[in-house]
Amino acid sequence: MHDLNPQPDGAWLTVPDRDYEELESEILRVHRDSRAGEMQVEFGRIYECPDCGRVMWARPGDSTYVVFAREL
Repeated sequence: MHDLNPQPDGAWLTVPDRDYEELESEILRVHRDSRAGEMQVEFGRIYECPDCGRVMWARPGDSTYVVFAREL
């Protein structure tokens, strides 16, 4: 069971490679302007089950998770 509450947790945040440069620019802008929390870049989230290794992934901007199971 994964805790999917929107708070800092054990999830990995993801951003597509094509959006990485924009992310860097947004981080610098927010830092420079001292307005934390106003970034416009969307992140995906990945959770890995510590017991079975299954991965739950939601793409940036998507609230539906896709579950992947490990191959044995």
